[in-house]
Amino acid sequence: MCDESKQKEKKESSKVSDFIQKLISAGWGIITFSEEKTKNFIEEMIHKGEISRKEGEGLLKNIIEKVQTEAKDKERKIMETIHKYMKTCPATKNEIEELKTKIAELEKKVADFEKKEQQPEVKEQP
Repeated sequence: MCDESKQKEKKESSKVSDFIQKLISAGWGIITFSEEKTKNFIEEMIHKGEISRKEGEGLLKNIIEKVQTEAKDKERKIMETIHKYMKTCPATKNEIEELKTKIAELEKKVADFEKKEQQPEVKEQP
């Protein structure tokens, strides 16, 4: 029963991990999309003569580094929050149901024991 509970917990944890990985992947996808938009914008500024190619390349490099640093920091904070939550996470519905079943079994055993204790002892006659 303990192994079964651990397996369920691992499955639920795996679902959460999968969701988090998808969320992070989506975030990186947005960053990549933004990077492309930024490149296009800078390229347009270069073509219009508003900045030089060298300035554009430096600007793009700085923006990409800053965005990647911030994204990694956000990812780290999200993971820390998730790990913190999982450590303090209340019991799952399955675990609660298992405990209710176990309590009911124990209550029945106690009731049976009390019935036995209340019955008078029958002595055998020689």
